[in-house]
Amino acid sequence: GFSVGGVRPRPVMKAAKESFLEAFNGNSKAEQLKYGSLACFLIGTVGDQVLTKKATLAANFPAALTLLTALAGVILFPIIVYGAVWLGHVKKKHIWVEWWKPCVIAVCFAVHHALLNAGAGGHQMPGIVTLVLVKFVILFSMLLSMPQWSLGLVYQQNHWLGLVVLALGTLLTLSTQFETIESSIGSKFFKCMLIVLSTVPLAGAFTFVEVYLKVQNKELFTVALWMWVCMVQFFASLLLVPLSIVLSGHPLGQMGVRLGDGMLCYTMGITPQNLGSSDTDLDCSQASVCWWGALIFALAFNLAMPVSTRYGGATLMWFVRAMSVPLAGIIFSSRIMGQFATPMTWSQFFGLALVTAGVMLFNSKE
Repeated sequence: GFSVGGVRPRPVMKAAKESFLEAFNGNSKAEQLKYGSLACFLIGTVGDQVLTKKATLAANFPAALTLLTALAGVILFPIIVYGAVWLGHVKKKHIWVEWWKPCVIAVCFAVHHALLNAGAGGHQMPGIVTLVLVKFVILFSMLLSMPQWSLGLVYQQNHWLGLVVLALGTLLTLSTQFETIESSIGSKFFKCMLIVLSTVPLAGAFTFVEVYLKVQNKELFTVALWMWVCMVQFFASLLLVPLSIVLSGHPLGQMGVRLGDGMLCYTMGITPQNLGSSDTDLDCSQASVCWWGALIFALAFNLAMPVSTRYGGATLMWFVRAMSVPLAGIIFSSRIMGQFATPMTWSQFFGLALVTAGVMLFNSKE
């Protein structure tokens, strides 16, 4: 589990004399790493969210998208890690981890991506709604950080109040989305539940990462952890392909065809020849351009994630990510989205405002 051994005092989140962002009082290099990684994480998050959504609007292949996410990491992160070792910036002993730890993280990530891509992809789920729903990761991250067997954190009043405000913003944003609630596969409510469920393994993974990087292995080169995770995640994602196909509403008999078509569509812009009734409006050329663009932003926030987790904490990282909501929300309603732009309603506007306020309140002084 998350046990780190021994008896440790329960730390209290600082809020009395300084902002939450200032709660980590390390040396100047640590501060620079924290703020720099958080900024990179925010920019990468917004770019990845917008371009990934555009890619799935042009062509929606959730199983292929899940597998390609891990495959990209398998290719890119070893180059970065062993390049750093070769240049002498990192010692070899700082890239090795116990085998089972990246396995735990990788399985959580694979389940997260499978659920999220099945729920958020395509035309039915507005990008703004997805942005708000993924903020459930903050609640689960807080809950998982509180027990003594994980981080033993005790949150202050302003943190819980910020969470309440964020929840109100979520409800307001969703208030006009459902005329009726249907739980069948493919319904908007079902897709929303998939998005919310996807945040549980994500929160668990990053609580595990925070314990490991801040307590158990402080000298580990953080990108090396991501390298090992992606290697295991690729095989875990392969095992979850049938689940992705079923959750997307397609028969298992089409699993191999849809996986192959999706990977060719996103990576090379090749439109499948035998289109189904739900794929007649595919634009694989646009999907491919957006996917490659999203890959660049995803690399940025993936490199920043473990650094942010180590120097700022998992919960802080997710609250900073919540700041991407108003930014990406504006983009989703702008001309950048082309024909798929979704005009922002008043309920969504005020909902996004409340989500942003919740973030600021969480980071406020008492």
